[in-house]
Amino acid sequence: MEEKRELLIPLAAAHVNQYTTEKDGKSPWEVQENETNNLLAVLPRELSDKAMFKVLHFAQKFELLAFNIGMKHMQKELFGKWDKEKSNLLRVIKELETANSKLAEKLGTFIGEEV
Repeated sequence: MEEKRELLIPLAAAHVNQYTTEKDGKSPWEVQENETNNLLAVLPRELSDKAMFKVLHFAQKFELLAFNIGMKHMQKELFGKWDKEKSNLLRVIKELETANSKLAEKLGTFIGEEV
């Protein structure tokens, strides 16, 4: 069975609902996650359909922009750390190569071979 990935930005795939009842008229707008219907926000019932969808699209647009900015920031930080780690590992490899060469020379002198 294929494992589903967690949705990182739930608003990007959200929908809105407003219910009408005889007793109360229109309910407040509910912004819900798709599939799970988890409640993300409740907005005033007075918003028109057109206004509600403008608000939702505005929020989705800026959630995605903020997410992308955060990802770029995290990427810069991680690449800096990875570059530092890579430099450290390359230094260790060079030191090990040098130590290995010295060891090979010593062994060569003990067993009478030229290296």
